[in-house]
This record gives sequence, C-alpha cells and structure tokens, in this order.
Amino acid sequence: METFLFSGMMLWPDGRLEAGDLLVEGGQIAAMAAPNQIARQPEQQQIIPIPAGSLLAPGLIDTQINGAFGHDFSRTPRQIGTAARHLPSFGVTSFLPTLVSSPMERYRSAIQAVQSITPEPEAATILGLHLEGPYLSSNMPGAHAMQYLRRPRLDELHYFDPDFVRIMTVAPELPDVIPLIQALAARRICVGLSHSVASYDQTIAAMEAGACFGAHIFNAMGGLHHRYPGIVGALLAEPGLTVSLIADGVHIHPALLNVVVKAKGPQGVCLISDGVAAAGLGEGEYYLGEQKVTADSNTVRLANGTLAGTALTLDQAVRNMVNLAGQPAAAALQMASTSPADLLGLSHKGRLAPGCDADLILLDENLTVTLTMIKGKIVYRS
Repeated sequence: METFLFSGMMLWPDGRLEAGDLLVEGGQIAAMAAPNQIARQPEQQQIIPIPAGSLLAPGLIDTQINGAFGHDFSRTPRQIGTAARHLPSFGVTSFLPTLVSSPMERYRSAIQAVQSITPEPEAATILGLHLEGPYLSSNMPGAHAMQYLRRPRLDELHYFDPDFVRIMTVAPELPDVIPLIQALAARRICVGLSHSVASYDQTIAAMEAGACFGAHIFNAMGGLHHRYPGIVGALLAEPGLTVSLIADGVHIHPALLNVVVKAKGPQGVCLISDGVAAAGLGEGEYYLGEQKVTADSNTVRLANGTLAGTALTLDQAVRNMVNLAGQPAAAALQMASTSPADLLGLSHKGRLAPGCDADLILLDENLTVTLTMIKGKIVYRS
C-alpha cells in the first residue's frame, strides 16, 4: 500500500479547522500533527499539498440511502454494489443501504443478496443495512406502501440477520413495540424512531427500552405542540437521542435546520441523503419499493404528491447546511461523518485521528469533493 502525507487545512477530531500534516500508512491514519512536525520522505511518501481554500475531512457516512443511480435497493439489492462504486464521487466512503417496508420474505432474500456482494477496494464500504419498517404507523406512512406496514412480532426477528442489520426504524406507539426494541437493542441493532404519531411519553419509553435516535426528524412525524410535545419534542429535548436530518431545503425549512443543531449540537445530528433511485441521475420516473415516484428538479414524490425521499447526495447536504442554514463547514462535515460513526459505534471511522481508517475526502473552497480515499487508496479524483 502507498504512503501519503497530506499537508494543509484539515478537520481535527475536536472540530477545529486548522493547518496540519496527516500521514497515511497501511490503509490507516498513522500520524496527525501540527505543520512540519512529520518528517518528509519524498522517496517513500506521496506528498499531497492541500491547496489554499481547500480542506481535508473524514469520508462521509450515509446512514439512510434507499437507492441511487437508477437502482432501488429494496427491489434490486444486488445493485447496491453498483451504487457503492459511484458514491465515492460524492465523498461517501461508507453507507447503510436502506430497505423500505416490504413483504417479510423479501428482507431475508435482500440480506442474503447484500451479504453476497464482494467488497471492492474502490467502492464505498457497505456497513450493513438500515431497515426502515415494516413496523411503522399507518397514521404516518410517508412514502411507505400501506399494505406492508404491520404490528411488531418477536417471532419475526429471524427475518433480520442481527450480524448485518445495523439500524431498524420503528414507530414507538405500536402495540408490542417495547419488547421488540429491547430485543433489537440486545442484539446491538441501533433502533430508530420515525413514521409515528407517538406521544412524548411513548417516545421516552422507547428510548428507555433501548432506542437511540430519531430518523429524519420532523418528517413523517406528528407535529410539535407546546402542551403536547410528542415525538418531535422528545427527540429535541432528550440528550440521549441522536437525530438524522434531511438537509435538501424542502423537507425542512432552513430555520428549523438551525433549531435542530442548536438543540442537539453537531454531535447529536446525522445528515442523511434519504436518497432514492433518482440520486445521482436527476429528473425522471423511478421506483421506491413497489411504488413509482417522479423526480423533478427539486423533489421526488409519489403520484399523490407525497415526498418520497430525495435525489440528494450527502456532499450536497453538507453544502446546504452551510449555504442554506449558515452552519460552519466544520460542523456540517462532522454531522456527515463523525456523528454517524458515533451513532453506529464505529470508533475507527468518521474522524481524522491516528489509528482510524484512512477514509478521507479533499474539498475545494465550494465544498465540492475533489479527492476521495478509502482505506488508504485514492478511489476518486475530480
């Protein structure tokens, strides 16, 4: 494996944007120090100066992406590998392919299909799966097909491989959901809450049972009321609950993007793309699970007008947090790298620090990705 020495502006583990040197050896970050504190060895290292205005940051981690590049992951899970090869061009170095509510037998076959994908050194790393459903509320289905929503049952857990499912999103008000959350948490599956009209107390009960985050806060959730805070109020108020956020400028008003960050801090917010098959391609007709969706220049919707995920890429979500919400670049990048890694318990990803995987991105002054490195290998250059 090649050895690289990056020199210039970079995002430090404590959130500072400062100049420094970073040494990559053997697929990992070997050292990080103040400028000129790491010996230059041009005969052994590929020295990469970071241009003025550019910065080095951890690779982005997308914890909710339903499809991309024409492929819906619920319908054609074997094509997740194809998407993985393209995602590094948007700065994504690892991700959780996400399956929407589907027939029960499809989960097992989809998990088997994804497990059979051979990892490629130039592709984004598949960290496991995010199952959004099928235990969601029929009162807040969003773009999920109503016929596949169902009541939780512990005897169905055999459909979901605990060694490969990393996140499962459920509605906290459903009957028998607490035993399910406890069982999932015991299997070290991160339990998310969404597609719900739960009360504040129901949400807190789910958290106490082991739920750890709220998926795409505000979207597919009951509204916030000053006397009945509901699920949104609980997610904002409880420091133990991380939230994910769709920063496309449509799902959430920019002012509320800032409200969420002020309430949770960058460490409590994960940016997600919530991308569907339109992501990376643009306008046209696609599928989300069994349902047709139409992408225009701004949104992806069902035939009835319901928002159905996005055509957003995670690097654009970072830029939107800066340009629409006025967040500092360092905070926006943390929300798309460090926070997702922390949510998943991945201490070796999502940060620039010695011992971590060398999953890195170089961004120009417009926060456009110009270089992506995965485990010490440059896999994309603009």
